[in-house]
Amino acid sequence: MHEARQNSWLNGHGSRPLCAESVGDYDPAVLPFGFPSHQGLLAPLWRVWPGRFSVIALWIGAIVPDVVDGATSIALRGRPGQWMGHSIIGLFALCVPVGLGLTTLTRRIVIRLSSPGERQGDRGMRLASRIASWALAIDVSKGLIFDARSVWMGALSHVVFDLASHEHSMLLWPWAKDPAWFGSWWHATWFRISLPGYAGYSIGPHFVGWLVLSVVGAVLFFKYPPHRTQTAGREAFMFQRRLHDGDATARSDG
Repeated sequence: MHEARQNSWLNGHGSRPLCAESVGDYDPAVLPFGFPSHQGLLAPLWRVWPGRFSVIALWIGAIVPDVVDGATSIALRGRPGQWMGHSIIGLFALCVPVGLGLTTLTRRIVIRLSSPGERQGDRGMRLASRIASWALAIDVSKGLIFDARSVWMGALSHVVFDLASHEHSMLLWPWAKDPAWFGSWWHATWFRISLPGYAGYSIGPHFVGWLVLSVVGAVLFFKYPPHRTQTAGREAFMFQRRLHDGDATARSDG
């Protein structure tokens, strides 16, 4: 009975899965994690309006559609690919909460790594500690809504990037099949190639767009890094202090 209800939820009308195939015969390749290109294209936000966005939340948001789809596609469809994480409804219902969770986890990790004790380890640990200290110095958080907005902006930029650089898209899932947003000529396929993890990857004008956007994003990421903020450092110190006090309390209770 439970299995029947689950299939009904997945199928919508009990006949075929409510996924890409229900709105078209789209079976995308494995999703790439476009670091640092996706993050770099957000550089205008942190350079023009420093302190208006959480940099860590922006960066997490810029990859979270792929994180969501990588997990849900494998779990529910048995294969990876673009799906609900790249849709309008998925941006709000899945990407924001998942992104907030990953942002919180990332902050806890970098605060741990940036502690003075971690700087005394081996060469790899010292490097990780310096990177973590830098990440804390550029980040700022002003509450849940502030972080949620930053995650959403990062996720939205990812989806827009993919609209212009992929053969197909899932923006209107589950209501309708996406049109060729930039014209059929832009999404045309010249030929396909197969690489490890990328079966039948489409090469066409959209792929050229992907190359250009990827290079521009990578250049922006390294050429225009986020500003360091005193607020971020103060917040990081207070958060680190709360973690330390919590650990001390837990040890004393034990």
